Amino acid sequence: MKRIANGLWALGLWLGASAPAFAQPHPGEPARKIEEVGSWIAICLHDARPGPPACDIRHRTWLLPPSAGHVSASLEIGLRHGVAVPVVTLRGISIPEATGILLALATDVTVQFGANPPVKLPCDFAQEVLHCAPARLDAPTASAQLRQAANSVIRLHLATSSSLKLPFVIPDQQRNLDLTRTAAAIGRLQPAGTTSDTRWDLHDLLDWLARQLGFTSGLEGLLRWVFDRAAALPKG
Repeated sequence: MKRIANGLWALGLWLGASAPAFAQPHPGEPARKIEEVGSWIAICLHDARPGPPACDIRHRTWLLPPSAGHVSASLEIGLRHGVAVPVVTLRGISIPEATGILLALATDVTVQFGANPPVKLPCDFAQEVLHCAPARLDAPTASAQLRQAANSVIRLHLATSSSLKLPFVIPDQQRNLDLTRTAAAIGRLQPAGTTSDTRWDLHDLLDWLARQLGFTSGLEGLLRWVFDRAAALPKG
């Protein structure tokens, strides 16, 4: 059972490999322009193509500010499942640390908009970045709340599996962020007339199946149940 749980988490890491990292400059790339849009920062790629530039969007206030040798975290806006959703993004995490976080089943990342119930943000790892975003079935609700809310509360807790002997822990964090001109920032997320990928991947399918089986937190709840059952098996 434990092998099954570990294997599914490894599969989740592989599925996340196509997720885009937040804009980072590379030699030879077109110029990037940083603009303020209300409470958001737009980092926009300006090249020779006609039309408005494509932009990456993050909140101007860091959840965990960047510093040498430490993990940084930010609230960003990303396109998932055809809609713009909140994404908590962590950088500076190594592949072993990210693997330990996911295997530990100790990830707790949520966003709450106004008086609405918190939305859980499952995480995946791609391009040396940990992305935490709403599951497919939660994405439309999270997107609508993001557009309308004047404030948000981000709760964050990450820890690696103790069995991996990786001393990486982000203790309970809570950040309150004001939100202004969010709709305008979302409009800068991608050029008009383009669409994001709305296909279901294997993670989405497994998450949907888990919810149909009664696991309200989807695939994460199913994996936690498998892990707990495996841990309870007699050793030897």
